[in-house]
Amino acid sequence: MAIWQSDFFIIPTETAFLLSRIKKQQSNEIADHIFWHNKLKKIDIFQEIQILLPQRPFWAKNIILLGEEKSSCIQVIIENNFIVSAVLRLDIRVWDEAQSLLEKILTCLNANNLTLLDISTYTISANFLEIKEIVMKSNLFLRFHNPRKLAINNINTNFKTKISNLYDLSQSRPLLIREKIELSFLEKIQAADSLADLQSIENELNNTATDIELIQKLLKHVQDKQAFYQT
Repeated sequence: MAIWQSDFFIIPTETAFLLSRIKKQQSNEIADHIFWHNKLKKIDIFQEIQILLPQRPFWAKNIILLGEEKSSCIQVIIENNFIVSAVLRLDIRVWDEAQSLLEKILTCLNANNLTLLDISTYTISANFLEIKEIVMKSNLFLRFHNPRKLAINNINTNFKTKISNLYDLSQSRPLLIREKIELSFLEKIQAADSLADLQSIENELNNTATDIELIQKLLKHVQDKQAFYQT
């Protein structure tokens, strides 16, 4: 797998319900062969897709590679002539081309009662717009097409962690006044999405907070986020 490939499991539509059982087990990884178990499907179900992604040589004898390994491709694992696993790897570097290919692949999958499973969101779909949205919201996509937004998302994730920790603390005891102030401002900073919002928070901090150490700590959070809107 290349760092520019967005991965989706290809699974039979009829076994998609098995995902709910996996979620109950709270598994961090999915062994996708359970979706193919006893389905006895052969590689010819990908015959139409081979027009889009011609078969290429591959070093492993039990893996069939459709398309270029380092670009958009499908890798199918075969045991006893039957499919036990299939993965779509979508090259998102040239997004216009990837979108067009994705739409055509989904048409072929739908025609053969196959669908896609996104492990990061636990989403099963063969709908083009839904899969497109999943890709475009992913950190992988943002890394290549909107690194600034990815950086801001990472900062906001840090805020979410701090906020969550304070909420967890409030379940064990009442928050101190200082902690309540910190929680309130962290939520405001996380929600801010413009320099004007952040400037307003900065002014409010300087006017309302009396704990100098807390002011400096929160102002540093504001300044870290401001930096991404000023460049």
